[in-house]
Amino acid sequence: MTSIMERGMTDKERKVLARELDWFSVEFNRASKRPRDLLNEAKQQFTDGKFESSITILQIYLRMPKGMEDNVSAAFHLLGHCYLRLGMADKAQQFFIASISSGYENDWQTLVEVEVDMAVKEGLGVTR
Repeated sequence: MTSIMERGMTDKERKVLARELDWFSVEFNRASKRPRDLLNEAKQQFTDGKFESSITILQIYLRMPKGMEDNVSAAFHLLGHCYLRLGMADKAQQFFIASISSGYENDWQTLVEVEVDMAVKEGLGVTR
């Protein structure tokens, strides 16, 4: 019988994900490698100002087989805020769009603010 982690994944993808989950377990002292644990740790890293760590964890979370990741919109939302805090508005914009597309409507305001800021910086005649 195939586990949910193995469904729809190649051998190589399974091995990479297993290594990433092992890294997560050791790096963050987590015995459990459930999707919810990754998302919770990513939130904690964000709260602690460790945006790069949060991004790394969220990337692992999003590579989990479809159905295992239980809150994709939350992951996209958090990725958007991580990139925004790192000064990468273009990447933040992409993830806010993905968050909205996956059902998190509250990111509309943030997306508009990011786009206005980008337009101001590019000198497109937009003012704040």
